Amino acid sequence: MFRAPSRKAPVSLSQDDTHLGSTVFLMKSSSARNALLAVIAVACLLLILQTILKWHTVQGRIYHLINRPETAIAKFQEAISVDPRNAYAHFYLGEIYLEKGQFNNAVSHFHHVTKLVKDHHKAYFLMGIAYARQQLYGPAIRAMKLAIQLKPGEFEYHFNLGLALKEAKRYVEAVAAFEDALRYKDNDDLRFNLGFALHQLGRLDESQSQLEKAVQTNPQHRYAHAEQARVYIKQGRLEQAISAFQSDLRIVPDRFFSHYDLGRLYRQTGQLPLAREMLEKAATIDPEYPYTYLELSQVYAGLGLMEQAESAKAAFTTKQKSASSGR
Repeated sequence: MFRAPSRKAPVSLSQDDTHLGSTVFLMKSSSARNALLAVIAVACLLLILQTILKWHTVQGRIYHLINRPETAIAKFQEAISVDPRNAYAHFYLGEIYLEKGQFNNAVSHFHHVTKLVKDHHKAYFLMGIAYARQQLYGPAIRAMKLAIQLKPGEFEYHFNLGLALKEAKRYVEAVAAFEDALRYKDNDDLRFNLGFALHQLGRLDESQSQLEKAVQTNPQHRYAHAEQARVYIKQGRLEQAISAFQSDLRIVPDRFFSHYDLGRLYRQTGQLPLAREMLEKAATIDPEYPYTYLELSQVYAGLGLMEQAESAKAAFTTKQKSASSGR
């Protein structure tokens, strides 16, 4: 006999099985919910922390802008205490310390910035300024060169690099830096400093050209006329040198060396009464410079004032000995 194949009865879930399944589902749903809540809580905490950090930094900026530096420092320090990696707070603190003349503190914070943000060109630049203000020209030059590598087109970076190189007496490099700066901007201070560096290299005609551009741009420049006069002296153009010193003294009436050098020029060109006037004024401005009295002794002698000539010569000897013993 053939038997028809039997069908298996459908499998049904008991009430206990159904309850167990619901429990597993609820457990999974609860775990997911808890995880989600944890993520939301962490996100909220991070948002609150970020807001606190930003708020301290923003407050610091506001106090800085309204010229309350001490309060600004406190706010930035609070921001850093919460997050030592807050590059903004370090940078702004560095700026304030630089303005206050606390150069070591400024360097420290700018250094933190460059460790946190490798390409922060302005931090390198201001670090260079802080070093230069301490006459630490080697580190200043290195920092400014890094700033230029990161942001080549900034006039101030090239110009201040030139100033640091000039102060370090690296005049060839200074000329190159000033010429680079000229590609981006032209002004009287740049022309003056380029002229000064060229003068130190003995490139007198080029120096005079740059100094002339400086005084054409700004006839009241406080240093360019006197520098022009010194270049004229080396070129043997004494009348032009006299005129340049006169221009300088109209701008800065109490500049000692312009009176002294102009007095010497007047003596050399035979204008003894004018030489006397300039050298006596120089002696009033700086009574301790010995060579003023040596020049005066020659002027007095030339005017036939022998007693005053001897007195001036004695003053030269006394003050020279005093200067030597004070070294």
